Amino acid sequence: MQIKKIKAITLVEVLVVLTIIGVVTALTIPGLKRHSQRTENAKLAQKGYAVLEQAVDYAVATKGKDFDELNFSKASQTLEYIAPYMVKAVDLTSESKEYRNFKQTAGSSSQTALCLTLSDGINICAAKNNRYFYIDVNGSAEPNMEGVDMFKFQFARFDSDCELDNGGQWKFCPASDQSKKLMEDNWSITYW
Repeated sequence: MQIKKIKAITLVEVLVVLTIIGVVTALTIPGLKRHSQRTENAKLAQKGYAVLEQAVDYAVATKGKDFDELNFSKASQTLEYIAPYMVKAVDLTSESKEYRNFKQTAGSSSQTALCLTLSDGINICAAKNNRYFYIDVNGSAEPNMEGVDMFKFQFARFDSDCELDNGGQWKFCPASDQSKKLMEDNWSITYW
C-alpha cells in the first residue's frame, strides 16, 4: 500500500510570513500618519486663510472704508476690526479672545499675539507689534511650530507676486518660507 503525501504549510512558515507582514506594517504606518497629518494641517491652514480674506472683504464692503483710510499699523488692530466679520468664528466675546505668547522658531524671542478661536478649533492670531498674522491649525495644542501647525502671513499692500508695493492691493501674503511653499504647492505640505 502506498502512502499519499499531503502538502501543508508548517507553523514556522506561517510565523515567518506574519513576521514579514508585521515589519512592513511597522515601517509604513508612521509614514501614513505623517502624510495624513500634513494633509489635514494644510487644509486647515487654507481654511483659516480663507476666513481671514473673507473677513477683510466683508469688513470693507460693510463699513465702506478701505484699509488706507484706517491707518492700522499693527495686525492686532486689523484683527479687532475684522473679527466681527469672521463668519466661522465662535462668539467673539472675551472668552474667544486671548493674548498668547509663543515662539516663532527655536531660540527666537517670545511673540505676543491676540488670538481668536474659530468654531473648528483654528486659532487666528495677530501680532501686537507688527503686521503679521498666524494661523494655528490645531489651536494651542503642541507642537506650535511654524510650518508644521502654524503658518505666518502678512497683511499689507502687495503686487500680484506678493512683493510689497505701496500701489498694490491689500491682501494676505506668506511671510515665511514654509507659508510660501505651502501656497506654491497648492495648499499641500511637501517639506516634512
